[in-house]
Amino acid sequence: MDNMNILIHPNSMENKDLEEASYVRQYFYWCKEILLEPTRFFRVHYRMFDKNEALSFGLISLWLSAFVGFVWSALNQIFIVNFLEQWMQSILFQDEAISFIDFGGKSFLFSAAYVLLNPFLSLLGLFFSALILLSLSKVFLVEKMDALEKINLQTSLKILAFSSTGAWFSLVPVFGGILSYIAVSLLTVIGVREVYKSTTRRAALVVFLPQIFLLFMVMFLLLLFGIVFFSLPWENLAEISA
Repeated sequence: MDNMNILIHPNSMENKDLEEASYVRQYFYWCKEILLEPTRFFRVHYRMFDKNEALSFGLISLWLSAFVGFVWSALNQIFIVNFLEQWMQSILFQDEAISFIDFGGKSFLFSAAYVLLNPFLSLLGLFFSALILLSLSKVFLVEKMDALEKINLQTSLKILAFSSTGAWFSLVPVFGGILSYIAVSLLTVIGVREVYKSTTRRAALVVFLPQIFLLFMVMFLLLLFGIVFFSLPWENLAEISA
């Protein structure tokens, strides 16, 4: 983001300080703007960023939140394995009593691999989601002459990239995944509404329709699997196998 130093809030009292601030401080400044004032960001500041800057911002948000979550999880596991488990053993005097506690090296390796591949997977996910968002926007949103941006792939990518800032909510214990999903979805709805000057209802339709369709597809497949499973002649199969 080479031009980040000129993309400071024009009415902010911190304008001069942020112009000389590091990229890290500027990044978190814009994270705060997106999360706390998304309507103003997409209405006023969104156009200051080009596609590459927006993608960089989104990938940084997705990777950093995944990396911090991985480190936090690893530290918790190390603490539990090395300290809590020993304390429990000293109380119970037997290893079998805590044998149900198993964090496993495979889980750690899979998590580490996911963090390493996160930028590539996130980029693919953003492009795939942008194609869906573009298609539905063309269908359900009327492109107006006074719209801030034309409905195209570049605009869809920028909206989704900035909406990815909501991934930071994944660090919240227990409910992080749900909160992250809600935050990213709501930010995307606000982005579509403000950038394309649409209504909230139409923007929500564009964002949530693919998810509703996917949910119904999963339910249909599960129902189909259940029908096939319970309709099989299990008694005859057991006799044949015997």
